[in-house]
Amino acid sequence: DSLAVFNDGKRYGQLHSMHTENSLRTLLFFQNFNTAILLDRMMQVVQKIDLRKLGLFQVSAVAPSYDNRLWLFDQQNNRIKKIDFDGSLVFESSDLRLIFDDVLHPHKMIEHQGSIYLLDSLSGIYIFDYYGGFKKKINLSHVSDIQSLGDMLIGKQGEKYFIKGENDVDVKWMSIPSNIQHSKHLYFSRRMLYSLKDDKISLYSFTFKP
Repeated sequence: DSLAVFNDGKRYGQLHSMHTENSLRTLLFFQNFNTAILLDRMMQVVQKIDLRKLGLFQVSAVAPSYDNRLWLFDQQNNRIKKIDFDGSLVFESSDLRLIFDDVLHPHKMIEHQGSIYLLDSLSGIYIFDYYGGFKKKINLSHVSDIQSLGDMLIGKQGEKYFIKGENDVDVKWMSIPSNIQHSKHLYFSRRMLYSLKDDKISLYSFTFKP
């Protein structure tokens, strides 16, 4: 049975993203209302940030930071920003339109191995340092999701999943059993694989093989 439930989601429209890397701090982002909500381990609201009140009207992605702050991508001026949960600005990058020929449209953002990863499903995965400096790009289009697992980055492209270690030059494609290959979503933890389908969530044990 459920240990805890957050029942207030419908007030903010459709959930755009959810970060559960820290089991004690769950981050929800409702893009239509430009609202980020931080929950504790019992799914009680710890902090709610109305980004519109901070002058942020086109935030396309958010992510928790290692120092208990909030990363976000401001689509209006194409900058990576970090804010405190009280709304104060901690850091912002330069305008990324000065670096790239194309305008970035990231729909997911994560912190992974000391870097910030921006996922733009049309053009690839952009990697930045904590000061907004561009490091490199993973040239994979049509990637719909990325996840951090230890020192490994896991991503989904269509029905395929790839894995990339910190020092790997190229991604490695994973072999997914046919009975879960068409799941709506797969979530990887250290020892378990969670499969979401229309009518159920299934758990599988797994190991990574080179």
